[in-house]
Amino acid sequence: MPRYDFRCQDCETIFEEKRSVFQASAPAVCPSCHSLATQKLLTKAYIAAGPRPGNDTIPVPLAERHGGGGCGCGACACGAQG
Repeated sequence: MPRYDFRCQDCETIFEEKRSVFQASAPAVCPSCHSLATQKLLTKAYIAAGPRPGNDTIPVPLAERHGGGGCGCGACACGAQG
């Protein structure tokens, strides 16, 4: 289940909640002051390949990978190799 970060507008506490994608924008209750005046924060996605069972490699975030990229069609200027 995805995790979302929220900030309380009353006490400025930042907290995390696990909830379904369908409930991502629903109001969250601040764990410190119990206020409903909270705002969901935008966070960067972390997509990594590995480690997998039996694989000792360190995962590399998608944004830090080098080479290739693009949409893969080869017809546009997005950097596709191919």
